[in-house]
Amino acid sequence: MARINLDPLLTFSDGSQLVVSTQHSGEGRFECELFVIRTRDNNNWEIDSVSAHMSGISSMEAQDFAFRSAQRLYPTLTEGIKKPPYLIWHGPSQQR
Repeated sequence: MARINLDPLLTFSDGSQLVVSTQHSGEGRFECELFVIRTRDNNNWEIDSVSAHMSGISSMEAQDFAFRSAQRLYPTLTEGIKKPPYLIWHGPSQQR
C-alpha cells in the first residue's frame, strides 16, 4: 500500500488503530466507513472493515455518524475516541 495520511480515531492497546474512510459519493453525498488497521511483518497492513457505510450531505455530517458508530462499537473506550473532523482517507485500495 502506498503512503496514506491516516487520522486515527483511536489507538488500541495492541497498537492497532481505528480509522475512518471518507469519500464523496458523486451524488451530492459523502460516505464514511470505519476500519481497524493492524501492522504486520515487513510493514504489511491488515485492514478490516468494522462498519457499514454511513452517509451524510456533508463530510462533517458523515464523519459525525462515523464517530457515533465508533462510540457504539467500543462503548468502554468512548472517552478516547477522537471527535471529527478527520483527515480525508479514501479507504483501502480495491486490491486487498
